[in-house]
Formats: sequence, C-alpha cells, structure tokens
Amino acid sequence: MKIGLMADIHERLDTVERAIEFFNRQSLEHILYTDDLVSPFVVSKFSKPKAKLYYVWGNNEGDRRRVRERFEELGVSSLGEVAKLELGGQEDRPSSWYP
Repeated sequence: MKIGLMADIHERLDTVERAIEFFNRQSLEHILYTDDLVSPFVVSKFSKPKAKLYYVWGNNEGDRRRVRERFEELGVSSLGEVAKLELGGQEDRPSSWYP
C-alpha cells in the first residue's frame, strides 16, 4: 500500500499542485495532509488527487469553519486535531513494536 504525506503548506499553492501531481503519478491509495493550510482558498488545490484524502488540523488555520466547508465540498472530512488511522487492515505502528 502506498501512502502520501503532506504537511505545513502555509498557503504555498504551487507546492500543493506539485505534490498532488507527484502523488497521482505514484498511484497512491491514501494521502494524509496534516497541519497548517492557513487559508481556506488552499483547499481548492486538493481537488485533483486520485487517492483518498484525509486531513488533520494544524495550529495555524485562519478560518477552520471555511476550511472545513471547502473540504466537505470535496467529500473530505476532518480527522480532528489528532488522528489514528487503520488503512488496509494494518495497525498504525511499525511491526518492530511487536514482541
């Protein structure tokens, strides 16, 4: 399973576009965005991923209500400020943690 991770965009629209293009070429199944979009207008750049998108709040979101609304328009819900994901039936910790 391939998973993409993005964080701390801080309104850098070109960075989002390049990352989504890269992720689409990699045939990812999931993309996790964490922390600091900053402004609601950035969300529109997340409209083209082929993978399922998840996001977690950062501490610099200027208008969470509008960010949430924009993501909901894309069919994406916030996972809150802290998230635990189970993807593909796998637990979210490295196998080296098992006895």
